Amino acid sequence: MSQRKHASIWFRGLRHRRRFKKRYDIINYFVRTRQYKTYLEIGTGTGRCMERVTCASKTGVDPAPKRKDPDWTLHQMTSDEFFHANTGKFDLIFIDGLHTSDQVIKDIFNSLAALAANGVILLHDSNPLTEEMQVKDPQLAAAGQWNGDVWKAIVYIRKCFPALFCRVFSVDQGVGIIIPDEDDPPPAYTPEVEKHALEFFENVTWDDLQEDRRNLLGLVDNQTDFEGEFRRHQSKRNRAK
Repeated sequence: MSQRKHASIWFRGLRHRRRFKKRYDIINYFVRTRQYKTYLEIGTGTGRCMERVTCASKTGVDPAPKRKDPDWTLHQMTSDEFFHANTGKFDLIFIDGLHTSDQVIKDIFNSLAALAANGVILLHDSNPLTEEMQVKDPQLAAAGQWNGDVWKAIVYIRKCFPALFCRVFSVDQGVGIIIPDEDDPPPAYTPEVEKHALEFFENVTWDDLQEDRRNLLGLVDNQTDFEGEFRRHQSKRNRAK
């Protein structure tokens, strides 16, 4: 094999490993590879992400959306209000609403109940790089990007619900991913789970994240890493059955 051809193959492989740059790249990867038809976005904001999603049916939820589009089904309400009334199922649910752990954990469990078979949940702002970016009160955050403490909900799911595949893509402020086992019913957000989760959030700290970030969040850097981690998770689950 010529040196030029070898370099070309190496470069294509490198490009494949670095394919994901933005959250909508990850969303569209799942839409494409799993042939998803229905997409739900919690917290549409400016609509920048929503407009880049290639799914046929797009539903958004936001109490104060900055943009509306006739091709979207937009519900101007909180996520709690939406899920309380919702009877539909969605292939992919992207959580990017209020970035506080106590709200995100509710959005996660509500999304699990609204997820179609073979569905995926994604969460933005899951990997804050500074302590100021993850404070719970957005008014106290440093100027610029506010991630909130979404990461605490990720850590809770990873530690307390290991049957759920949960990792974080280390791009675009961190994009969390949760994939339930198709053979298991979705876990419910009972009063006991809520109490346990809120206590957990009080006790896990920024220092904990700094000391063991990659393991606590289950960081994956690209598509190849994710696919390998997911295969290993499935194999482990199958052996346990």
